[in-house]
Amino acid sequence: MFFYLSKIITLLINPLFILIFLLCLISTRTSLSKRYSLLLRVLAGGIFLFTNPWLSNMAMSKLEATHKPLTEHSYSSGIVLGGYSYYMDQHSKIVFTSGADRLLQALKLLQTGKIRRIFLSGGSGFIFDRQQSEATYVSDFLHTCGVKKEQLIIESQSRNTHENALNAKRTLSEYNLNHQKHLLITSAFHIKRASQCFKKQQINFDVYACDFRAKPINGFFPKIIPSVDVLIDWKIIFHEIIGLIAYKTLGYC
Repeated sequence: MFFYLSKIITLLINPLFILIFLLCLISTRTSLSKRYSLLLRVLAGGIFLFTNPWLSNMAMSKLEATHKPLTEHSYSSGIVLGGYSYYMDQHSKIVFTSGADRLLQALKLLQTGKIRRIFLSGGSGFIFDRQQSEATYVSDFLHTCGVKKEQLIIESQSRNTHENALNAKRTLSEYNLNHQKHLLITSAFHIKRASQCFKKQQINFDVYACDFRAKPINGFFPKIIPSVDVLIDWKIIFHEIIGLIAYKTLGYC
């Protein structure tokens, strides 16, 4: 009984549910003009649509790459694209985001012998602070986890996907690894844009999709209950679509 009651209470205290309910309620007031009443209803409908888990899940599943079996017994390196962490100076600590699955999968592949080294590609993700090089502080973190220096390649200048590919080609040439086959490790929603950039640079690679965000939603109510997390998924979807258009326009991929 408590389980069902807790689910009902969770729904009732959901800020998005309350906001949509209030907008619909206010729109029915007779003192409002038809224009404002319609505007409130459209606003309520828009919030409901863009916080609907089922709709965002459908869109994300269309964007994400599917998992493919590895074709090689062992790859020269696993190229991990940055954007999954940031460094807090005041706490001297790395904070990992949901994209850290990229690094975890790379560690698993290294330990199982699927890749011979981890290639960390990523500089600062901040506009004004260029001192925080993600590849550098993540490499220090991996050293503390037992990863040897010879098992790491660091490229700490890239600030976007285009630069990841450009600098990866240069770095692989410096290590005389440009003719070997590599594994491109990044989030499933990022695979399409990233792989096209790496193909443009004529890097020999297979893709390894991870950090999947689309997931099965069972039951009717979980599909319709508004969730603020869904807004993050829509942000990612729009970012990737616009990024792909921009990259193609600029000739990056």
